[in-house]
Amino acid sequence: MPVGEALARLVIADRVFADTVLVLERCRELARLLQHRGAAVHVLRGLDLFIASLCKRSSRIVSADQRKIDVDQNQRLAFFDLWQPRALAVLRIVTAYLFMTHGTAKLFGVPHQAMFDGLQLTSLVGVAGILETVGGALLLIGLLTRCAAFVLCGLMAVAYFMAHASQGSMLVPMLNQGELAVLYCFVFLYFVLSGAGAWSVDRMRR
Repeated sequence: MPVGEALARLVIADRVFADTVLVLERCRELARLLQHRGAAVHVLRGLDLFIASLCKRSSRIVSADQRKIDVDQNQRLAFFDLWQPRALAVLRIVTAYLFMTHGTAKLFGVPHQAMFDGLQLTSLVGVAGILETVGGALLLIGLLTRCAAFVLCGLMAVAYFMAHASQGSMLVPMLNQGELAVLYCFVFLYFVLSGAGAWSVDRMRR
């Protein structure tokens, strides 16, 4: 190996470890040894040993850094694994509570909405109120979540096409006041696929 190439490898090793003092000491030893022609072989061997030791140190440092990265990544994954079902449960509970109030307003007048005064249970709106109340309650406690969400998803799809899309602008719900129906529909569809999450009767029954 040429002396120039060995020196280049020495400089690269210095950049990796920022061990300037050690590199300078090795260079001084190299300069002294090069004063004797017969010492060239020993110089190259010494450089090879030095570079080999640097490579070993480098591999140990890289391994330690990789282990630290793996630990940090595992901790982040553990955090998300812990809180994902809990966040899903919060979404389910809040959605069910908001949705259920539409049913209680129709059936019990709570909260009171004048448009529902004298509502007949056998009417289309009355049946919707029953589904909203019962389905919302099932979602709230997380019982038969997928079945309830499937029924409510269909209810909201029908409600959108009958009460909102029929007014025009089917693809732009903002123009027919159907945004809430569309949003509920797809949130319920998500619950059909995801299940109840944490804090649910379904999970306790497993």
